[in-house]
Amino acid sequence: MRIESQFNREYIDMKGEMWLDKIYRLKELTEQLNHYRDSYYNNSESLISDKQYDDLFDELQSLEEETG
Repeated sequence: MRIESQFNREYIDMKGEMWLDKIYRLKELTEQLNHYRDSYYNNSESLISDKQYDDLFDELQSLEEETG
């Protein structure tokens, strides 16, 4: 019973770390996309290709669905 409890705590911690990594990635992607969008619309400067932007946006959308 004690080993099982320890395993469950470790699993929860690992799951929490993975979730936290996703939250950090969400924040990072949001900041990146905002920067690229601002540069494109306000400075008429494209810093990355449309494909790269779309890939980042798709990743963000996927993470948002996973984390709620």
